[in-house]
Amino acid sequence: MVIDTETCGDYVFDIGYRVIDRKNNCVACASYVVKEFIDNPAMLDMFNDRFTRDKIGKYYFDLWAGNGGFVVKSFADIRSQINALVKVYNCTICAYNIAFDINHLDKTAHMFNLDGFFAGDVTTLDIWHAAMSVLGTNTYIKFCIDNDFITNVGNIKTGAEIMYRYITNNVSFDEAHTAHEDCIIECEILCKCFSRKKHFETSTVGACIHNKEWQRIQQSYKEFN
Repeated sequence: MVIDTETCGDYVFDIGYRVIDRKNNCVACASYVVKEFIDNPAMLDMFNDRFTRDKIGKYYFDLWAGNGGFVVKSFADIRSQINALVKVYNCTICAYNIAFDINHLDKTAHMFNLDGFFAGDVTTLDIWHAAMSVLGTNTYIKFCIDNDFITNVGNIKTGAEIMYRYITNNVSFDEAHTAHEDCIIECEILCKCFSRKKHFETSTVGACIHNKEWQRIQQSYKEFN
């Protein structure tokens, strides 16, 4: 199960998932907007920065216009639906920088007096870590240099948007920044990793981005230059 979230502050507003096999055949998917937020404008008082308000406003417009393909459902119902699918398909939970998604899902669950998002221990796989392990080569580093995909502090960019540009050779691709649409590209990245037929480390907690793969990529960039 590949999941993605869009957040407002510390809380998850939009949740998408796709249950796939290693060849990206999808057996279940959904795009949810959390009812408690979208149905109660007073909740917006929690989010006092303009960027977040504009972000939420897009969802209101899409609902009004019939766009987006998402379903409005309570957070508890979304949680129940996803946990049921995890059990049915014996899913490994995958996300790009999975620690972020699990952390914010748990914070939102606690806000609604739920004991975390996932029921019991789940096996997780960080797509970022898998991608850096097998796709973060000198070819990738050169691709980033050639296209100026470098952060303001001088590091190689390693987000899902840049990795998808790399595997598709589409340097103008922009993420939709809605949860399910971003899930689609993360599935493609994950299956590209699977195609390399390498074992990827899984765990019961989200992997941290500040690990040996991050250090290796940045060190390789310095040596490349």
